[in-house]
Amino acid sequence: NDFGSDLGEVRVFDFSGGDWIQMREGLVGSEKQESFGWAISLSGDGTTLAIGNSRGKTNGEDSGYSLAYHYTCGAWTQAGKDIIGATSHDWSGFSVSLSYNGERLAVG
Repeated sequence: NDFGSDLGEVRVFDFSGGDWIQMREGLVGSEKQESFGWAISLSGDGTTLAIGNSRGKTNGEDSGYSLAYHYTCGAWTQAGKDIIGATSHDWSGFSVSLSYNGERLAVG
């Protein structure tokens, strides 16, 4: 991407009229080398998106974090607070998985 070293970006597309159309702006990480979007999961109806960032530094080097967004009124809005790894090198957010209805999130 054009945002910096391993900053990361997540974009979601909708197949419409025989072509892939991006749903609003992409979601971009906030720190270099956090690898925003390393893991992603989309709910069955496509309106809830989970993103894992295993190299995030909130609680120390590579503690990691995950977050979720809802798509409403033509925009992605964060749902709840970040789910943050407890200590350095937890790599929390290395994998994420949403339930079909988007109401449960597993973070590894």
